[in-house]
Amino acid sequence: EDGVTGMPTEVTFQWQAVTDANSYKLEVYEIDSGTKVVSKTTDQTSYTATLDSGISYEWRVRARYYDPNDGDLYDSESRSSFRTLSTASN
Repeated sequence: EDGVTGMPTEVTFQWQAVTDANSYKLEVYEIDSGTKVVSKTTDQTSYTATLDSGISYEWRVRARYYDPNDGDLYDSESRSSFRTLSTASN
């Protein structure tokens, strides 16, 4: 069977909570093109996005701290990569 790429698939990103973090900045990029496909700030430790199948992605999440004297400060960046599975065609 051939694989079909470009079909949407749901991916849930999860990460560990960071003490004293106000929020988290999640970014997801297509590895081949470098295109950012997700940019989300959330106070949760997970986020579900719809991505195309058969594509390699890199994702990173950064804990966001707020300091009224300096503005936003980032810490505890984490990165990982993965490939969504191709959908089998008939």
